Amino acid sequence: MGVRCDGGRAARRGGRAALTSVPLSAGFARVADVTANDLDDEPITGAVSAGPVSVSPGIYEHFRGQRYEVYGVGTHTETGEALVFYRTLYDDYSFWVRPVAMFVEHVDRSGYSGPRFRRVA
Repeated sequence: MGVRCDGGRAARRGGRAALTSVPLSAGFARVADVTANDLDDEPITGAVSAGPVSVSPGIYEHFRGQRYEVYGVGTHTETGEALVFYRTLYDDYSFWVRPVAMFVEHVDRSGYSGPRFRRVA
């Protein structure tokens, strides 16, 4: 089993994050504890070729139509790269990470030209 945080609500209250158990596939590490400082709701900014961008917790829609819940942005321990932590809002509600630069990039595919993800709530 792994853990899931409450998406930063504890951070706004100045307390510790609420953690719940969720099943994880083999090969994933367990998260032992998360402090309120780890769940800051302030948008994290990054620089991509289009200029400064912001990703904050909320519901986003992928350009192909699926919806995702973004929990926040963290930093890769080895490279320092900013990564968006999110989960699918369909099928198995699995958790994923993607580099911020890729999350906010502009895509041109199959007649679509626009952002990879757009915030909807």
